[in-house]
Amino acid sequence: MNKLFKLLITDCLCTFALTGCTSTPISPVKSSVSPLPVLSSLPNPGTVFHYEDTTFKVFDQPLPSDGNIIIDTVFMDRKGFLVIMGDRDYFPGEVIGISNLLEINKEFKSMKVKIDPSKVRNRVHVTIAFDNGDNTFNFEKEEILRDSGNIIISEIISILPI
Repeated sequence: MNKLFKLLITDCLCTFALTGCTSTPISPVKSSVSPLPVLSSLPNPGTVFHYEDTTFKVFDQPLPSDGNIIIDTVFMDRKGFLVIMGDRDYFPGEVIGISNLLEINKEFKSMKVKIDPSKVRNRVHVTIAFDNGDNTFNFEKEEILRDSGNIIISEIISILPI
């Protein structure tokens, strides 16, 4: 049994043919069109993170020589911080960068967050931490977004080769 699925990935439309249990191989499709590049090589057109009235937009980017990850836009409805974490098998790892305290109801553009480049593999995670009122970042005391399983909710930025 053959099934045709379409997967919409931002502004790129990819089509996949899937088969059920069958011993008959699928014939390759003959086409004069060049194959699509591997998805991991496509530039990220930007990922928007949204929680209540707090949003930020990030892009994949090369490992910064100056140690700054660039966050395209940020808007927070509560005082807080952007937190950059290393990667631990596709899950957020240790904190490797923290923004300054961000004011409420103000949009920030092209914001730089200093990171420790020695702790970056091929991706980093970006999340928000709402300030507990002391205007100082403390991972154990801030309200970090988590799902019901206590996993930190974040967006992933791929660190691209230069």
